[in-house]
Amino acid sequence: MLLAAAPDAEWRLLIGLARLAGLRTPSETSLLTWDDIDWEAGLMRVRSPKTERHAGHEQRTVPIVPRLMELLEKRRAECDDDDDQLVTIRSAGGRRRKMLAMMEAAGVEPWDQTWQTLRRSREVEWMNEGIAPYLVCKWLGHTLTVSARHYTIAVPDEVLAKVTGRKVTQNVTQHASASERTALQIA
Repeated sequence: MLLAAAPDAEWRLLIGLARLAGLRTPSETSLLTWDDIDWEAGLMRVRSPKTERHAGHEQRTVPIVPRLMELLEKRRAECDDDDDQLVTIRSAGGRRRKMLAMMEAAGVEPWDQTWQTLRRSREVEWMNEGIAPYLVCKWLGHTLTVSARHYTIAVPDEVLAKVTGRKVTQNVTQHASASERTALQIA
């Protein structure tokens, strides 16, 4: 829904980088160049101003999920050969206003910390998919401690049911967590 409301491939890619790769917006998304994309391996190099002061954390490698690969290919197709940057959207206020307008157009209720919420949703999904927490944190560019402090949300009912051996008793689509709502709304 939200991607469909985006005005062009650049905006869809910006949203995708935050939601599908967990990149910090704008600090990491604004630094990405086409040379950072390894098309064959399905990986991207991400430079991180936030963590560069820590030795060995100046950059990281993040996997490109299939949906994000589609967004990258569409954005690349509309760029000139000499365009280096993936995303040229710069104005913070403009980003926020435009995102709110897209949410309204998509019929999505705006949420707080828009870009952070997209990033957080990616972490929660990867964790819920059973990807090792150390890998998820490595891909997102933070530690397990930071993850526990700022990213962990309520445990989904399906996980509790699996651990306890009980059936889910509520309709989870009626009581979706913020992360689950974001996942439903991004499509």
